[in-house]
Amino acid sequence: MPQGGIMPGEDPKAALFREVLEETSIPASKLQLIDEIEEWLGYELPESYRNAKTERGQVQKWFLLRFLGRDSDITPDQKEFSSWEWLAANELIDSAAPFRRAVYRRVCARFAAVITAER
Repeated sequence: MPQGGIMPGEDPKAALFREVLEETSIPASKLQLIDEIEEWLGYELPESYRNAKTERGQVQKWFLLRFLGRDSDITPDQKEFSSWEWLAANELIDSAAPFRRAVYRRVCARFAAVITAER
């Protein structure tokens, strides 16, 4: 679940493709935008995770993408991601940091119909 900040004046969709490229090396040409959640979803960080950049938490815009490449096209940036794996939605939620799980549940529930129809 690559995530990142939006630069001042940057469109959220442009930020989406920039962040995915930065964190995974997947170019926009190997991604297809399928859906997006209109509302912004947020969570509060536990105090031990807070810093000047994140402050109390994050508010995020969520998109569903189809990956058009091969697994070998994915190269984690070794900063924010050191490895990756494909997970079912329930596994993704269970593996997330506890403070992120409520948002991840909402994201997975919102995209569930699309994901199921895609199979």
